Amino acid sequence: MARPPVHLSMEEGLVLSAFGTARRTFSSTLLDASWAILRQSLQQKNTPSPALYLGKIYALASLGNLQRAFCTLHEFETGYGNLQEQAEDLFSPFTSLNQSVVACFKIGFETLDSTFEASRVFEHLVSMGVKTNATSFTLLVDAHLINQELKAALSVIDEMILIFSVVNAMRVRSDIGDA
Repeated sequence: MARPPVHLSMEEGLVLSAFGTARRTFSSTLLDASWAILRQSLQQKNTPSPALYLGKIYALASLGNLQRAFCTLHEFETGYGNLQEQAEDLFSPFTSLNQSVVACFKIGFETLDSTFEASRVFEHLVSMGVKTNATSFTLLVDAHLINQELKAALSVIDEMILIFSVVNAMRVRSDIGDA
């Protein structure tokens, strides 16, 4: 089902354009300045549009600044998370947040300061509906191993085995029920 077009004000369109330029030129300064100007123009009274939040999140993720991208996502959820009908589309890792999820997995978790933060990002993605698979678990295990956290890596492997065994058991039960 096609979504209706979103009409942005001229200021929002310019800010989105600046976000795109910041992303292409790897300029976090341009991104920060654009956001600051936007917030000043809104006089801290209005919330930026979802398109602006998504643009900022994608730009930050593309710049490799996953920590700030997820902080902005949290701010976005605070402002728009209570819109029941729109929330599913706004926070979907398969549509609106897809580019950020892809950037996260493309970059991996090496830009984060600690595996604790990597684990928080992973848990947040799961809570947003991202389906875990062998690749997502492998990235998290790798992050723990890089930091020589063997017990944490083994814990992630145990969790992966548990999740995949439950999924397989559910498939078997479903197949038995269909027979």
